[in-house]
Amino acid sequence: MHHATGRAKIARTMSASVRDQIRYVRPVVPVHFPATDPEWDLGQNTRHFDLCSLLRRILLAAVGEDGATGADQFVYFDASDPTRKCAPDAFVKLDSTPRELDSWKTWEDGVPELCVEILSPSDMEKLTLDQKLARYLAIGVQEVLVLDPALPPGTRLRAWDRVDGDLVERVVERERTPCVTLGLHW
Repeated sequence: MHHATGRAKIARTMSASVRDQIRYVRPVVPVHFPATDPEWDLGQNTRHFDLCSLLRRILLAAVGEDGATGADQFVYFDASDPTRKCAPDAFVKLDSTPRELDSWKTWEDGVPELCVEILSPSDMEKLTLDQKLARYLAIGVQEVLVLDPALPPGTRLRAWDRVDGDLVERVVERERTPCVTLGLHW
């Protein structure tokens, strides 16, 4: 253990001029994180589009200047693998400067606290709900809300919270539940 600590201390004190003299066999290949992906059709039917637009307005009003919101854009969560992504219908990152971004990179912008999915038949072609939840768990999202407008009344709204490192489904009664992240009710 003592040797590892000593090596780390030496590495930290290595001068910039020594680092500048190091040569590499090949150039660094930058990893590209596209804003679009033909394999991920983010197209929406009219009802889905209307619900997403309303959701975005609600989140913008709730968050204001206290955070950033995003909608229908990729959230990347592995700086070395551009296939590790999800595309929530909306998300919120508190204590972040609101700005326009083509995609969200968690290692640069932080992990969104809240992600919202509005399900549609075409939406489930790429990833099932369980696969989406597994990605939100891997990302570190604190709260996930899912609305499935095709289900019967009383069963359309579901919510999950991060509890002890796991995403646990919350009991939702009469399609009303608190939004812990924003301090409001759905």
